[in-house]
Amino acid sequence: MPRELSGFESDVRLFSDKKLLENWRDFRKGLKWTDEHGNQLRGAIDNLLEKNGKLVVLDYKTTGYPVKEKNALFYQDQLDTYNFLLQKNGFLTENYAVLLYYFPEQIKDGKFLFGSTLLKVTVNPQNARKIFATALELLKNPCPQETCKWCDKIKEKIGLEEGT
Repeated sequence: MPRELSGFESDVRLFSDKKLLENWRDFRKGLKWTDEHGNQLRGAIDNLLEKNGKLVVLDYKTTGYPVKEKNALFYQDQLDTYNFLLQKNGFLTENYAVLLYYFPEQIKDGKFLFGSTLLKVTVNPQNARKIFATALELLKNPCPQETCKWCDKIKEKIGLEEGT
């Protein structure tokens, strides 16, 4: 268990099936699901925790600065997708995932000393299904030159103004 999780929740432990987790970590294999039309959604998970028979996604991030809570928004879709994939593979998941951020705090004697921040993020696996369906729809149709609802949706999500 990463030491940064030592005070997180007493009833969580690392995922016990190491062989399965190794497959899911491999981007060539990954955790995957194929829909009824043969379209495949796949992801490579960093780590998993177990809590009362349910899985909790643990994702590691490295950044150059201390983390703010809104940073988790950048990874919401990824965490939703991992939970969706786990559920589609027959696993129960908690309604949250965990982001463990590492960032340099100082340089001492030529060595970087890292701090960490742990964020608990509520997940919505059905969001992943919507993203997958939207992506498939986008692939079926040409993207309009002047405006694109996909691009507009992304800009809205990350807070960019129109015209940027």
